[in-house]
Amino acid sequence: MVFNFQHPIETKEPPQPEWSIDQLKEAFKSFDKDKDGQLSKAELRAAFNYLGSRFGYGRGRIACYKADNNKDGLINLHNDELTILVEYAYGCGYKVV
Repeated sequence: MVFNFQHPIETKEPPQPEWSIDQLKEAFKSFDKDKDGQLSKAELRAAFNYLGSRFGYGRGRIACYKADNNKDGLINLHNDELTILVEYAYGCGYKVV
């Protein structure tokens, strides 16, 4: 077997479907399985997997780090933490139309 090291393998995620801001918010809210108004890291991972991420675990952890203002390990769906989460998702390539 011969390897060509001059052409690295692409590791980018495939193109994502386009989502509106409201669709992204509703998608994240739908993963609040226990209906407590917050997303856990596991719920975030599931949401990012649903959105098409191949790295849902990592995306969920980073999203929690960026959006969890009070550092309780959860994303509150009723304040600006949800807005920050949606902005992070947009920055990852989940395009807003």
